[in-house]
Amino acid sequence: MKQMNLGAILRAPLPQLIAQENYFGDYDHLLFLKNVGHKLTVSRKGKHFEQIADKELVFFFDFPFNSQLAEELSSYEPHVKFVNQPSAVLKTSEKDFEFTHFNKYLPPTILIRNSSELELEDFIKTHKKVIAKPLDGTGGKDIFPFDLSDDSTENIARKVSELHTNHHSGYLLQEFIENKGDIRVICYNGKILGHFGRYNPNHHTNNLSNGGFVTRPELTNKDANTCEEVSSYLKDMGVYYAGIDLLESRLLEVNVACPGGVGVVTPRYGRSVHDAFRMFEQETYSLVKQI
Repeated sequence: MKQMNLGAILRAPLPQLIAQENYFGDYDHLLFLKNVGHKLTVSRKGKHFEQIADKELVFFFDFPFNSQLAEELSSYEPHVKFVNQPSAVLKTSEKDFEFTHFNKYLPPTILIRNSSELELEDFIKTHKKVIAKPLDGTGGKDIFPFDLSDDSTENIARKVSELHTNHHSGYLLQEFIENKGDIRVICYNGKILGHFGRYNPNHHTNNLSNGGFVTRPELTNKDANTCEEVSSYLKDMGVYYAGIDLLESRLLEVNVACPGGVGVVTPRYGRSVHDAFRMFEQETYSLVKQI
């Protein structure tokens, strides 16, 4: 494989990102590319972008997501191969994208802005325990569970409506699934690199940033098929690298801005995370050749 000349737009230099507390290998795949001899020029949050505009491929891993930066970078798309394309990240970065495009994979879900008070109450009565999620949330923040055994239908509907009104982007309401952890599946160029589990017995979300820990569940054929279908759809949009979150074989969320955890995956093909990194290198080379 020939040496690739690559760029990356990140929020900080690689050594600083890797040295941060609670690091879960989020950028280990980029470090791998450097360590095996590929050139990687890092631009911090789009500054000095002219340094990487001539690269064969540029990784756009922006977290927390900056929509203004994505809009600015989208003008370079006719001339630069991005992973992921900034315009595509803009389209897919909110949770109503999953509701619109991947509804068949989700647990029972409604968009609060499209639902009357009666519809909210009926949804709560039917599912008993529900969870409200902000449309622009990240890291498990501002997510609230509601249980019909602890409160009345009317009060829950009122609280959910207030959440929606007070949050600028709004909320969706979803059936709460009892669980002992979820699964993050890392996909690249329409293929599964690997997966890992997350579990937090002391919180209603399993995010590692909220105190969850890594587990090693099996990835079922059903889960793998779901991820391959979703990632293939995303690839056609210009989203090549994604973290797909599953819970009891239902889709929870698609992470496209800067999906974390690649350094702790169990590889889909191979025995160690090194095999996943090698596959990442091969798929990057495949994308470079498509230019």
